Amino acid sequence: MKHFRPLAISALLSGSLLFAGIAPAVTQVTLSNLTQPSSGQALVGSVSVTGEGFPSGTIPPANVTVTLQPGTVGGGPTGTTLATSVAVISGTRERVVFQIPAAIAVSTPTVYKVTIAGSTSTGVQFRSRNGSALTVIPPARIISVSPNSANAALTLPVVITGQYTNFVQGTTVASFGPYISVGAVTVTNATTATAQIAIDPAAATGPVTVTVATGNQQASLAGGFTIDAAVAVVNITTTATTPLPPGFSGFNDPNLLTGVEYTDPKYIAMIQPMKPGFIRFPGGTESMAFDWQAGHENQSWINELAPNVDSFVLGDLDLAQSLTQAKGGVCFTATTGGTCYANYADLVNTLGAAALVDFNGWTDTNPGSAANMVAAAKAAGLNVVEWELTNEPYMYPKIFHTASSYAASQNSYAQEIFSAGASAPVGVFYQGEFMNFGTGNYQAWDNGMAAYTPHYWNAVSMHVYPINGSMTVSQEEQTLNGVLAHGTNEYIAAYVAPLIGADTPLFISEMNSDGEGAAGFPAYLYNGIFLAEYIARMSTASNVKRIAVHPLFLGNDFSQGIIRAVDDFQSYLLGQLANDQTYSTNTATNPDTQFVFYPSANALTLQVLNAAVNSSTFTWATTVAGGPTVPILGYDGNPIPAVFAQGYLGANGTHYLVITNKSAAPVPLGVEVNGTLGPGSMTVSYVSNPSDTAQNTATDQTAVQIVNTTWTNPMTVGPYSVTTLQW
Repeated sequence: MKHFRPLAISALLSGSLLFAGIAPAVTQVTLSNLTQPSSGQALVGSVSVTGEGFPSGTIPPANVTVTLQPGTVGGGPTGTTLATSVAVISGTRERVVFQIPAAIAVSTPTVYKVTIAGSTSTGVQFRSRNGSALTVIPPARIISVSPNSANAALTLPVVITGQYTNFVQGTTVASFGPYISVGAVTVTNATTATAQIAIDPAAATGPVTVTVATGNQQASLAGGFTIDAAVAVVNITTTATTPLPPGFSGFNDPNLLTGVEYTDPKYIAMIQPMKPGFIRFPGGTESMAFDWQAGHENQSWINELAPNVDSFVLGDLDLAQSLTQAKGGVCFTATTGGTCYANYADLVNTLGAAALVDFNGWTDTNPGSAANMVAAAKAAGLNVVEWELTNEPYMYPKIFHTASSYAASQNSYAQEIFSAGASAPVGVFYQGEFMNFGTGNYQAWDNGMAAYTPHYWNAVSMHVYPINGSMTVSQEEQTLNGVLAHGTNEYIAAYVAPLIGADTPLFISEMNSDGEGAAGFPAYLYNGIFLAEYIARMSTASNVKRIAVHPLFLGNDFSQGIIRAVDDFQSYLLGQLANDQTYSTNTATNPDTQFVFYPSANALTLQVLNAAVNSSTFTWATTVAGGPTVPILGYDGNPIPAVFAQGYLGANGTHYLVITNKSAAPVPLGVEVNGTLGPGSMTVSYVSNPSDTAQNTATDQTAVQIVNTTWTNPMTVGPYSVTTLQW
């Protein structure tokens, strides 16, 4: 008997059945109850279904049709697709992989039944006897972008919230169109991601489409983000800090030239809001014949100076002698200088300010005077930051012919101060470039000081008065703009530090735009902007330890006074002296000398500045990009940014940002911290006015005012303004 192989018999039977018109049997495959994964989206990823009972042989994926039917009638469209792969797991158990077809479009998650049918490569047919459950998820979509708009030039994080998304850290990417670059995308969960975006300053404004892709899952939101007009950008880098000397910003108080008592409560009330870091004693020119131990100008010392100084200086000395007498003397401390009605130590201690003392090395020949002054300061609890020797010696070549003659004459005073155990450094005067009413060649003086030996001092003082008073307002502003850009940090690094030594402390113990102060400019708002920006810029200069604005108060013959008075009572006091040369009165209590003080525009800008500078211990690297420019005179002639900014870290951890605007235009700007948009809300104090020549006067004491408010970021700084932000 002939034997047939099983395969031959099967083929024979199959052929016989077909010949007889009977279809061959279809193999029944049993599918798992759920697909893997159990849910999916059309055209996103792959889904597999596992079955038992597949016929033997190769099953090409193109031979397998996958059918998806909604679990409930009318629950959604029916669709079919071909398998993408078929793999044997073991025996007759195989896995069929497919992708949900685009035809399966649902608006809510919908349960589908998945069935399969197909054939092997040899034509053996099979189909599933049951269905596997698959939940079809709607297409991924973006439901919100927050914030959904920002100004061109800003860098900021944007939170993208999706629905039916599957965000994955390291895989998910985002796009905001051609004008916005996207940095890191940080995934919080499957539906929330944060994209760090940077908008091109030149970006076209208007809506853009936001697209997020995770693999082949993609979601877009047309008009999901809007680019607004470009703003200037201030960026603070909090990882780059520089120590800031405490109480950096202070004042020179030429009290000998005024009728004001140090401890007049009204005077103190005007000073306190400006938060002075220190106050200089006893002033400038008037110190040349001042006997601190008597509390008065010394007439014999004035006579000694007379042949060698000009009439202006003699006039200052005579006025100081008269007004000091009229108000009972100007005492250094409560125990020195005779029976004064008030004293300097009480003023600075009441204010919590430090002291900078200018010792009279011109004429003070009292034995041990310098050492005695140190002892008096210690006894009064004064925090002296510098002992300064002999105000502006370069101004008087008849007395000090050369820098070396000055340096030689001061050594004995310095040794007295050192021997008395002074903790503060002893400073001598270099002239510098910006004493525009000085005499002689400043470089010759400075080089002479640098060359002198022995180099007994351990600090240097300079004064800064860039303007000689003979310019128009526009010329003065442009000159000061040049000083700000090139006469601050650049000047210190290029000229001063190499001259005095990189580690030598520099004290700018007087500064203003105009040393004479007779013209109107020093009272203008623009002058206050200059003062504030100059100090802010210099707060990052390596050598500079303190800056004193001059003068804290001065009579009404001058427009420089930071504090102003309706009546300076100078005529009244001089009139009393004319009748009685021994006359003196406590002007704080005398009903005929009740000062009515008011703040100049300069006082208000410095109040805004000092709230940040004198509350801080570190400066932060700060940059400004964009915004308008203002012209300069001199230097390279190139315009400079109208907006300047400097960041500070407060002693209590508060963040401060000082911003100046030297232009007539309001400037929209955003504040970034470490390269990304900073806090959304900030506490703000600012001074602003549409006029650069705005000023407070006796008849209009509030033309310029401080505004305290809260701003959102980005913001707009006003024209001609000084602003301090804090958060």
